[in-house]
Amino acid sequence: MAVIEEIKMELGDLTALKTVTGAYSDISALRIQSLKSAFEQNMLFYEQVTQLYHSIRLTAYMQKYLQKKKKFVSDLHPKTLHVAVTSNHRFYGTLNRDIMIQFMNDSKNRTEDRLIIGKTGKDFAQAHPEIGPYNVLVFQTDMPPKHERDSFLSLSLGYDRVFLYYPRFINILTQTVDRIDITYAPKSLSGGQKHIKYIFEPELPKIISFFEQQVRGLLFARVLLETDLARTATRLFAMDTAEREAQNLIKKTKAELIKAKQSLINRRLLETISFATQFRQ
Repeated sequence: MAVIEEIKMELGDLTALKTVTGAYSDISALRIQSLKSAFEQNMLFYEQVTQLYHSIRLTAYMQKYLQKKKKFVSDLHPKTLHVAVTSNHRFYGTLNRDIMIQFMNDSKNRTEDRLIIGKTGKDFAQAHPEIGPYNVLVFQTDMPPKHERDSFLSLSLGYDRVFLYYPRFINILTQTVDRIDITYAPKSLSGGQKHIKYIFEPELPKIISFFEQQVRGLLFARVLLETDLARTATRLFAMDTAEREAQNLIKKTKAELIKAKQSLINRRLLETISFATQFRQ
């Protein structure tokens, strides 16, 4: 009888787990629809902004403006910041770990600074002391409000290149780690890159200042939106997998319960027959 009660308790736990994972799956599916719509809605705008930002910086390079303002140490050695964008919470499969691994592999140059955003990235780094020096920034939520985004952007203004390592959304089933430079700094001019000749109004210095303060913010917000989309898709897949596993375990546990009940019935029947035989004797 005790075995049957244990199986019933296990069955109750599995049923509750299936209910929770199913609810998370439904919530994630609804959230993906809204995030995907917002992500695709302004895709062309962000692409045009980034191309314009790159062209402006390239023009500033060619006009020697950035060198005169000492924004760069040299054309070959800009001041660089590597940023791992991880979440405060888990339930995203191996996504955060994959980000940290690529972040570690791509930022081994000790002359470049490193920043880890999120508690999971911080925990990973603490478990791997070989990662080397880094700073940590933890937002209140995985989608930080404007004042927290502004604090990061203020920090990034001191760097010529800011590489973000983040989860890129491919489709519902596939997410990958990507790296993007939100400064869109042009590469060395030794290759003779071509650029579009613009007439700037207002002056180029003011435009550069505007782009560094405003457009970087737009690009960072874009990365955070895609990050949220990729995480939600990963959680949907994980919860859907967990729901199927829970359903399989429920079927298995129900079969064990039926077997245990049948075994109890057979044992009681044998005891009854044995008692009846003894009584006749």
